[in-house]
Amino acid sequence: MSTDGSDGRVDLVALRAGLFPAMAQATDGFERHLRLERNRSAHTVRAYVGDVVSLLDHLGRLGGRTTGDLELHVLRSWLAKQRAAGAARSTLARRAASVRTFTAWAHGSGLLDADPGQLLASPRPQRKLPPVLDGDEAIALMDLEAGEDAPMGLRDRLIVEMLYATGMRVGEIVGLDIDDIDRASRVVRVSRNGCAAGVRASPRKQVGQRCCSALVAAASTSGPFGASCTIGPG
Repeated sequence: MSTDGSDGRVDLVALRAGLFPAMAQATDGFERHLRLERNRSAHTVRAYVGDVVSLLDHLGRLGGRTTGDLELHVLRSWLAKQRAAGAARSTLARRAASVRTFTAWAHGSGLLDADPGQLLASPRPQRKLPPVLDGDEAIALMDLEAGEDAPMGLRDRLIVEMLYATGMRVGEIVGLDIDDIDRASRVVRVSRNGCAAGVRASPRKQVGQRCCSALVAAASTSGPFGASCTIGPG
């Protein structure tokens, strides 16, 4: 496989020039298909054609001479080689999509008797857990002063405390009403899809208690909330 000699990246121009004639013709036809019939952007055409050139070069190294020699095991071994070289899952998924588009076109153009790309699975993108606060950071956040005593400020502080203290879902908190909060036992009633679900208690004694008491008191007076105050957006 040719490289540019500077940083080890594949030189796709040289790679394309080294394809067998039938493969080069298929690549040219696929490029015209993407550009003229599918009206894909120049960036997409360049990426898809680059993936196909890499695949056909891999096929040639396995003894293939035409696009008709493509089989499922060739596609899989090509992706496996990319993965061994350190390609990210998102990159592998894009390359698999490029190959499926190419084999579908080649099959429709009579270059392939069957479409092996239909059986090619895409690597699932890797899902990473988001960063979270450690225990000390979470407690420090909860101990910050609300900043102002306005009812809306108290509501926002209560939402943050409820998320931390109970593990409730955002949708459950948005649906809370003042009557759903039991200050004495520090328990809230939650609902899912309009139906009553269980209760979730705060594991930390002081979390939400001061703010909840102030919010309930504010709701009983005239102001932005009114007597039928809800926790959700005002």
